Amino acid sequence: MQRLGLVFDIILERMSYQGAEFYLLGGAGTSSIHGSGRQKHAAACQKTGCRREPGASKQKVGLGFTDCGLSRAVRMSVQFSGWEVVDDGACFPGVLLAPAQKPQNKGVYTMFHGTSVASARAIITGGFQQSSGGMLGKGVYMSRDVKKAANYPLRSNPNDRVILELRVRVGRVKRIDADNHPLQFTWSTKGYNTAWVPPNCGMKSVPSGLEEDCVFDPKRVKVVGIAKATTTAIEKELQQLLTKVSKQDKGGAGKGKAVCPLCKRKTQQGAPHIKQQCWKCGQNICILTSKHFCQSKP
Repeated sequence: MQRLGLVFDIILERMSYQGAEFYLLGGAGTSSIHGSGRQKHAAACQKTGCRREPGASKQKVGLGFTDCGLSRAVRMSVQFSGWEVVDDGACFPGVLLAPAQKPQNKGVYTMFHGTSVASARAIITGGFQQSSGGMLGKGVYMSRDVKKAANYPLRSNPNDRVILELRVRVGRVKRIDADNHPLQFTWSTKGYNTAWVPPNCGMKSVPSGLEEDCVFDPKRVKVVGIAKATTTAIEKELQQLLTKVSKQDKGGAGKGKAVCPLCKRKTQQGAPHIKQQCWKCGQNICILTSKHFCQSKP
């Protein structure tokens, strides 16, 4: 594991403070600050004999600027211990992408599906069923934008709507971003598992302009939570049903799917992950942990 605890110098090009602009440039941990802020700079320069006129362009001298009463050497250091992995879904499951962010092939993403209460019960107990058609052809329709899912089912009673939270294995993804796209209805026959419509792409068939996805194989979609329900009672009922089904699935899946207690990720064939102590705070961590910040004070 590479140590990422660092102490480093920051070199800024421009900063402002109370209406005055300051330019910083330097090396070896030192920066020269030259003020160039209108009246404040003018008043200071009258006392110090600065050769720069207020508002004049910067004059470089080596790694600094022309000298002035406002100039002084500074050292700016930032101490950092820990790390955070920002993933686009290709490695860690359940990533919620921004609506316009391109999905990666074989990624596992969080998405949402709007449906009725009765259909939600059927989906949780029996899984999704492939639709017979739609703007992208056959498949299961969903969106990573919860606002999009909140509008479904269309023309239904708003009090009978539920939003399911999903984990989706997108497989190979095809971008569909225009009406009458040559693969709009046939992408699944060309080796693609998911069709992706990015937001605000101008398609007349998506008047809302919100992001949408269609997954051909329902087995690639799993319900993992209840994102929204009209009443607390309905949400509680559906969550209990989901918990019951999840326990049954785990019970029938057999052994060998142990989870690392530190990183919470499944181990391969039950083999434990390698653990180490953090070099800074001493906390036990898994080498596959995606996020760790030292709790001890410097």
